[in-house]
Amino acid sequence: MSYEVFKCPNCQQFISNKYVVCRFCSLPLNDEIKAQAVEKEADDTRQYRVKMNKKVLYVGLGIFALGVVLSLISIFSIFFVGQGFYFPWSPIIVLFGLGQMLIGLFGILDERKK
Repeated sequence: MSYEVFKCPNCQQFISNKYVVCRFCSLPLNDEIKAQAVEKEADDTRQYRVKMNKKVLYVGLGIFALGVVLSLISIFSIFFVGQGFYFPWSPIIVLFGLGQMLIGLFGILDERKK
């Protein structure tokens, strides 16, 4: 039997599925209540991971956009203004943003497979 942790349906304290009664509120726990609570906890955890992966995706999109804007400003100032300036970190910012977007996207797709 594998031990899993879930929130008690009555008092919302984390307990193990090895207990027969909740150690905090003394609620009797049968196998059906335990299975439902463990399943709900697993679903809540999955939803949290999807939410975090979406945040990583959106932050990566913002960083990517910043890098593109800095690159375009550099190109515009060098070729059209004449005495332009160059942001040497802009390609690295673009690549970092692209990497964060891919990490977030693959994280979301991985959670949807489960």
